[in-house]
Amino acid sequence: MRETNLSTITAGFFAQRTTPVDAAKRQRNRSCRTAVGCPAKLKVVFYGESRVEVSRQGSRLHNHDLQEIDAVKCNTAVRELAASEVAKGYKPSHVHRNLRGITCETNRQVLEAAGGFNLALKDVHNAGKSWLATHKDIRLQGAKDPWLLQRDAAVEALSSKGWRVADLDTIRKSDS
Repeated sequence: MRETNLSTITAGFFAQRTTPVDAAKRQRNRSCRTAVGCPAKLKVVFYGESRVEVSRQGSRLHNHDLQEIDAVKCNTAVRELAASEVAKGYKPSHVHRNLRGITCETNRQVLEAAGGFNLALKDVHNAGKSWLATHKDIRLQGAKDPWLLQRDAAVEALSSKGWRVADLDTIRKSDS
């Protein structure tokens, strides 16, 4: 994206994400899907916080349809939805089943309208993993510490929030 700023006006020029990348410019040598090479460009102008103007740049049109692109790459909005559900603690298989409309036909219709009719279980799994990699789950921090450290951390956290904390000593019959 190339930007130009004039006081509160910001303009950006976007090429499609499906434009081919030269193999010499890639950081690592890896296989990838074939790019469509769409010549269409989009111009987005932001006028402060209140107004946005979107227009086509040039006269070149798309050389593909949306179903073709959705079959090649999972929609960003669908990935974010799947990632947010996995982040809530649901299993990727349950999220996939619910989004695909196995249990609710309405979910499938909404997903297809958003361009996610090719959503695979692996897409949901990868979206959840990438979200969890950047947003560490605080509930798991210290989970591998010895139980005494975990107990002390819990006592400190509860005490700082105003809870009354007391030590309880117990002895099992097998210990006496």
